Amino acid sequence: MEMVWDMTRNIFLWILDNLVFINILLSIIIIFFQRRNPTAVWTWLLVLYFIPIVGFLLYLVVGKDYRKSKMFKMKEIEDEIKYAVRRQ
Repeated sequence: MEMVWDMTRNIFLWILDNLVFINILLSIIIIFFQRRNPTAVWTWLLVLYFIPIVGFLLYLVVGKDYRKSKMFKMKEIEDEIKYAVRRQ
């Protein structure tokens, strides 16, 4: 049990030590790699900078748009099926 506590403590301390870099990385991902509403972008950036630890955890839990990624995955499967049917 003590080993789990030490590992959890070390992970928490690592996150605290690298919080600025984690925030910068998440900010870059939010701004450049995801198509989002500008209001949502500003909201996530403000959350990350004003409440960094909670904002980081919230982004990991709530910030991903799983519906959109699921839609693209379905489209990819659909295209593969259409391509296979055309080849035959």
